[in-house]
Amino acid sequence: MKHPVGHGLMLMGNYTYSHAFTTRYIGDYFTADQAVANFTTLRNPKLNRVPSPYDMRHVFRVYGTYDLPFGTGRQFKTGSSIVNRIAGGWTVGTIVTAQSGRNFKLLGGFNSYNFFNNSLGAPDIADSGVLLNGITQSQLQSNVGVFPGPNSGEPIVFLNPKLFANNAQPILPVTTPGQLGQFIFLRGPRLFNTDISLLKSIPIYERLRLNIYAEFLNAFNHPNWNITDGFSFGTNNPAQ
Repeated sequence: MKHPVGHGLMLMGNYTYSHAFTTRYIGDYFTADQAVANFTTLRNPKLNRVPSPYDMRHVFRVYGTYDLPFGTGRQFKTGSSIVNRIAGGWTVGTIVTAQSGRNFKLLGGFNSYNFFNNSLGAPDIADSGVLLNGITQSQLQSNVGVFPGPNSGEPIVFLNPKLFANNAQPILPVTTPGQLGQFIFLRGPRLFNTDISLLKSIPIYERLRLNIYAEFLNAFNHPNWNITDGFSFGTNNPAQ
């Protein structure tokens, strides 16, 4: 959607909904493109049909530019050509992005199914899932956020620590040989970002202009958190 508001203001926005699946999820972006992951069991290949690391469910962006109303040809013009050259020709732009967080898989830490496909060293592949104890997946999702961790070695956690108060165990590993648990995927914290640009256009001749451009990425220094794993660092991970 693109709309000229008037008086030098231009706005454009778009919204994208997507739901991407994969059968070779191993937990990160880079190796997901080249992974050769066997099915957990050929008796039920659907177990491996899970959300892709690229599954950014909701993405909303707004683009805007505003020509400041000062200088020659603008709303506010002075009688001085020098002042008009200094005050005129300024354009402010912005890109505002709000999107869903990256999905991540809950790991139980056990391989109870005699399944080995760990040639890439990824723990996600051979993990047998988890068991939910007195809690649903939607309730878990509602408790995803950014919370202070229990100690300096783990300063930030993404599941509400209150879930585990008084030695509660809402998430259990699968330890019974030959059994699989649930493959639970949750979404990490949402991303919100604002970039701002500033353009100064200086006319030299009739067909020649000098443009001076400045850009401020994440202008308000808003923290955006990413769920990482052992493979995400140093790769072309678009969520980092």
